[in-house]
Amino acid sequence: MWATDLIVEQTETLLAKFLNGETGSKAGNEAHQLREVIRVAREYITAPASKYQSSGCTEEMHRLGVFTQSYLSRRLINMPAFSEDRIGATNALKRALNNLLEADEIREIPSKQMAETFGVKPRAFAISSPDRFLT
Repeated sequence: MWATDLIVEQTETLLAKFLNGETGSKAGNEAHQLREVIRVAREYITAPASKYQSSGCTEEMHRLGVFTQSYLSRRLINMPAFSEDRIGATNALKRALNNLLEADEIREIPSKQMAETFGVKPRAFAISSPDRFLT
């Protein structure tokens, strides 16, 4: 019985890894890239604003949950999931952001609105589907 239980537990663990996309090559794995973007955005909105002031994000931006593409790029571009993607790290990040935009999980803030509200106009986003980012 012990051996059977051990095999069942190991099999269930392996199946869970397959279902969560945690197996195989991380490079170019779009599902893994999306999870990483979501993880970094979640960290940004849940951490104190003081942690991000040196990254070009103002306290007001942080309070409103607005994050920039350059912030995401600095955090993600060197990760194997992005840096080893065949289309290049920057294009892989842009693809992940476009997938989130198309799914209406994030929304791009127009540069004119960024300039009027925050006094800067980098490419920036806000979360439109909090359930996906906060769970």
